[in-house]
Amino acid sequence: MANIGLFGGTFDPIHLGHLKTVLEVKNRFHLETVYLIPASRPPHKTNRAVAPPADRNAMLQLAIQHLDGLEVSQTEINRSGLSYSAETVDEFRHCFGESANLFFILGLDAFVEIHTWKTYWRLFENVAFIVMTRPGAGRSQTPPDHETLQTFIDARISDGYVFDSAKGQFRHSALQPVNLFAVTPVDISSTDIRKRISTREPYEHLLPESVAAYINKKGLYR
Repeated sequence: MANIGLFGGTFDPIHLGHLKTVLEVKNRFHLETVYLIPASRPPHKTNRAVAPPADRNAMLQLAIQHLDGLEVSQTEINRSGLSYSAETVDEFRHCFGESANLFFILGLDAFVEIHTWKTYWRLFENVAFIVMTRPGAGRSQTPPDHETLQTFIDARISDGYVFDSAKGQFRHSALQPVNLFAVTPVDISSTDIRKRISTREPYEHLLPESVAAYINKKGLYR
């Protein structure tokens, strides 16, 4: 059975922190391939302009070109309308079949808001979770203990989840597991990179060289 990771995001722009984190998750969970999935129109980021999907996709392609086991999926870019994760997982499930082990990778800050996502309960039926409990710069720096997460899961997802400390996961008799993984903190954020570019501060060291060259050529985030 294939172990496939799904790592969605705006990637505006993709940076070294994204790559370090996703490779760490890939190795820890023995994932054959991790698909980086740029959102076309992220529903939770309507308060600012986002670089065109074609540019964000191009930067992703450049960033992973020499990294084995990472692929870029245009599933959400090719789908009209807002980008909803439940629909994306449905497409991957249809593509890989019921026998594939799909893992939905996301940060802790996103996980504790998952109950606000459209048809979020379908995710827990169709895909296992890998929740990264040490987000990077600009996010919560102190991860809650599993008791706090248990309270959240009981209230918002299902009270049938039980924490298995040996495996570091919440298990359920009918729904998919929620794995907790403490990734190495990386003090890089896309927000900071965009700010550095707009204020003419150095930023190239935070990105793959090819991505920095693309941003300079296209004049993005000026």
